[in-house]
Amino acid sequence: MFTARVFVPIGKQIIRSYSQTAAKRTRSYVPLYVLAFTAGLGLSYKYSAQEIVDQFITTPLPTTPQETEKYQQELESKLQQVPVVADLSKDPKYVAMRAWNQLDTVKDGIHQKLNTPGSIAIAPITFHNQESGESISVVHLGKKLCGYPFLVHGGIISLVIDETLKKHCMLQTGLQNPAEVHTKSLTLNYRFPTLRRYAGWEW
Repeated sequence: MFTARVFVPIGKQIIRSYSQTAAKRTRSYVPLYVLAFTAGLGLSYKYSAQEIVDQFITTPLPTTPQETEKYQQELESKLQQVPVVADLSKDPKYVAMRAWNQLDTVKDGIHQKLNTPGSIAIAPITFHNQESGESISVVHLGKKLCGYPFLVHGGIISLVIDETLKKHCMLQTGLQNPAEVHTKSLTLNYRFPTLRRYAGWEW
């Protein structure tokens, strides 16, 4: 008496078993995907991405004069802790200047428009080496100047670069009036996003 056995290749068993497991796994996550999509759709309908970040992640901006003063004092303290600022402040070759004139050459004055919490809340600081002609500027950019959450808007970056270069030209040429310095052209290639957080700063 003969007994016939059907042999199934091991590879097919593995493939069949994997496909069944993958199908079960996919089906089990479908409700979660639908729930996440629905929640995201509902939030985006009522709030922007920046508003969601402000609500659940970042700290709120000050609203009273007392809170604003404290906020600016904290930023000033953190500014002095930035490594490049701390190092250049001790270097006798560099002269530090705290002024808004490199950001006041645009019509109506950027100082008045952006000198608020969440924007450019404290005056930029520029270090100038009179021997080599080198200038280094540090500018605080707040979360109101972001196009997307945590990413500084490209237009603000170009504005800061343009105005900082004007300041450098004034230092190099000895000009005193910012209105005498004009940009003929400025071309920028953005290769990487600029984050608004740096070493504990609330950018």
